[in-house]
Amino acid sequence: MLKIEALNVAYGAVQVLHDVAFEVPPGRIVGVLGANGAGKSTLLRTISRLVPARSGHIRFKDQDLLRLAAHQVPRLGIAHVPEGRHVFHNLSVRDNLVLGDYVGRSRSRGGREAQLEAVFAMFPRLYERREQLAGSLSGGEQQMLVLGRALMLQPELLMLDEPSLGLAPIVVEEVFQRLEAVHREMGVSILLVEQNAVQAMDLIEYAILLENGRVTFSGPKEAMAQSTFLQEAYLGVREM
Repeated sequence: MLKIEALNVAYGAVQVLHDVAFEVPPGRIVGVLGANGAGKSTLLRTISRLVPARSGHIRFKDQDLLRLAAHQVPRLGIAHVPEGRHVFHNLSVRDNLVLGDYVGRSRSRGGREAQLEAVFAMFPRLYERREQLAGSLSGGEQQMLVLGRALMLQPELLMLDEPSLGLAPIVVEEVFQRLEAVHREMGVSILLVEQNAVQAMDLIEYAILLENGRVTFSGPKEAMAQSTFLQEAYLGVREM
């Protein structure tokens, strides 16, 4: 579904991504793991065309994303949930969700309402608070709101940047349970950027490890879990 080859990205004279290459197969969950500053967020922003690439290729199905403008990417079926829970605080929960449709692929009003009902079914708490201002929601509820807003696009690929950031462990668990349900029930492929590697490993099927902008591991999560070095360095597991 998504194929990245020899991707190089720089901010001025500082190169952030070096010859990054990996694939997201259809219907799979791929995790991009790594420490702060590894280039994870830059990777997602480059796929969304918010950051220009110096060289390389990014293909989504039959489309060359590097030839597109940022506003064209969502219309292909790619939803990007950036770090930081960017809700429209002075709009209701319902209006925040509806905006997710307007920025993406056009749809009839009836189709929009049907998708809204599907999102409310996936996130019952958002339905309970549908007329409440988004700014009054808790951090976990806001994270669910931005996930629901992304799903209004009816994406084929959902890209998530640090969805656990700033949330209590019990809330993180709930958010990841919702992500698993989205994948299972809606058939959405997921590209997950996450610093919390232990939490991510419960959800993902394939792991990409970024270190200083370079891919140092790429493969099934089981292979990463079997590596003693990777266990100690990124999963916090040490042999006794």
